[in-house]
Amino acid sequence: MLRVCAHRDCSTLTLGMLCVVHEPPVEVRRWPRGRPYARRERRPADAATQIATAEHQPTPAGAVSFGGDTAS
Repeated sequence: MLRVCAHRDCSTLTLGMLCVVHEPPVEVRRWPRGRPYARRERRPADAATQIATAEHQPTPAGAVSFGGDTAS
């Protein structure tokens, strides 16, 4: 429900007790980004996730169609 700002000589309608102009400033806090627990040490990637080397080239994949025409 809207009410008139409680500050004297102010007639601004607000949802709280004071309007934005007369609201006291908010304390600035710095929040850490990310997860709140300590980082783990990075482990080296295992053989299954390593990048292919020159002696082991992956076979190229062709285009695949699932037959989902959209034209009627």
